[in-house]
Amino acid sequence: MSSNDVSRLSSVGGDLFIYAGMPANLNACATVVQSSLQFDFFVGVRYVDGPSAVISSPCGQLSKGGVCYAKAPSRGSGTYWCHGGKYVFPSVGRYTIEYVTGYIDSGGNLVVTDSSSVTFSVDPCKLLITTGIEWLDRVVWCFFGRGVTVFTLVLAFIMFILLIRVLRR
Repeated sequence: MSSNDVSRLSSVGGDLFIYAGMPANLNACATVVQSSLQFDFFVGVRYVDGPSAVISSPCGQLSKGGVCYAKAPSRGSGTYWCHGGKYVFPSVGRYTIEYVTGYIDSGGNLVVTDSSSVTFSVDPCKLLITTGIEWLDRVVWCFFGRGVTVFTLVLAFIMFILLIRVLRR
């Protein structure tokens, strides 16, 4: 590690509740503490461990050990930047991710200078109503562990239209 190139995590975080198959926000911000002005800096999320071989990230599919990151806009000391986006954990279970920051060496390798590991549970999103038709049973979002599907939204829309018609009379 080059002692002249150091960045530190400034803040990390994500959604409080994460459900299998549903997008979850994960965010990490970093600051360049020291720089030789030779290397680009990065901040991002590394997939460490979990029941799935891959997870979805803003960078595409991440295998275990893979990192999705954003480069710093400048190499200068004091530069502050963030990486954030929607990650999807495909199955229920315990996952470990690591928020990482550091620099990219001349060989293109990520050299981590600061990290923070987080382990959390991904819970199932239970459907209240199922139709057996795949596109109608597609979950739009999960609310307290209950899936709101396309069918639920269509049904709510129809009920809303009927209510408006009744109130207009």
